[in-house]
Amino acid sequence: MSRVRRLELVSRQDCELCSELLVLLEPYLRGGAIVLDMVEPEDRPAALERYQWRIPVLLEDGRELMWGRVDAAEVTAALGEPPA
Repeated sequence: MSRVRRLELVSRQDCELCSELLVLLEPYLRGGAIVLDMVEPEDRPAALERYQWRIPVLLEDGRELMWGRVDAAEVTAALGEPPA
């Protein structure tokens, strides 16, 4: 069994791009390939300062995997094929 990746999603409520990214991440969540921690930038001053104009931002171990408007190909490139 492959390891479960713990990711952070810097997101805001009522963010259309954030909702679109969550839809793309759903197969990975449902298949147990990732665990997703939601981060509201207003709750973390450092995140707000760094990401306020680039939301959504998907991070793994503090490293940016993607941000802004993304598509399925970008998600697959970063995370591999979703679990069956």
